[in-house]
Parts: sequence; structure tokens; C-alpha cells
Amino acid sequence: MLRPLAWNVGFAVGHPEIDAQHRHLIVLINEIVTAVEQKALENLPVLLGVLRSAASAHFQAETAALHALRSGTHPGVAGRPMTPRLSKALAELRIDEHQAQHALLLDRLGGFRTLPPHTLCERLKEWFVDHAIRQDSRLRPVFQAI
Repeated sequence: MLRPLAWNVGFAVGHPEIDAQHRHLIVLINEIVTAVEQKALENLPVLLGVLRSAASAHFQAETAALHALRSGTHPGVAGRPMTPRLSKALAELRIDEHQAQHALLLDRLGGFRTLPPHTLCERLKEWFVDHAIRQDSRLRPVFQAI
């Protein structure tokens, strides 16, 4: 039996929109797990497409938040003269690397389509944890600075 992916506070970065999107990605992954468990494999292509679209939108939102921090237009820093310097510097350090990681993650996600169903589910969970823990955890100090 496959286990669903459970929310973990370690997946949060302290940005309400990004954290909500992380939760949504988990819901979508768990829908794929459920489809596999119920042997509704005909639903997998559509579910994977929805997950890929949501992941792409999520990556765009992360990039937009970092750009807004870097430019000083993010609502968390606008009008606060001291905080933006630290936020801008942190965002500047993370933005290029983070965008490159997003491209790799989307490529990996696309490659999962050919995996056997149970392996697919495990890889999707690993994919999300890799993104949220290994990569997005680096954003936590950026968002905490605001």
C-alpha cells in the first residue's frame, strides 16, 4: 500500500502564497497516489498534467516573489527603509540558482511519465521533498528577513 505524502512544517518557507502552493502540490501528488491505489491508471496522464501546470505556476510565483524582494516592491518590504537591503541581498543571492533548479525539477517531472505507477508515486514524493526541503529551505531566511 502506498502512503500519501503528509504535510510537514519543514515544507513551509514563511511566505503565505508559496506555502499554500506547497500544500496544493501535496494534494495533487496524493491524488496521483490515490489513482494508483485505486488502479485508475487511465487518470494518470491528466493528473500528471495538472501537477506539472501547478508546479510551473508555483515556480513562477517563487521567482516573482524573489524579483519583488530584489526590487523592493514586495508588500513585505515596501515602505520599510532598512529591511529591503537585507531582503534584496538575500534574494539576489538565491534568484539565479533557484530558477536553474526550477528548470531541472520540471524536466525531472516530465521524465516520470514513463515510470511504473508505484515507482511514479515514490518519485513524485521524493521530487516534492527535494524541492521543498533541499531547495526552498534556502528561501526561508529570505522571507524571514521581511
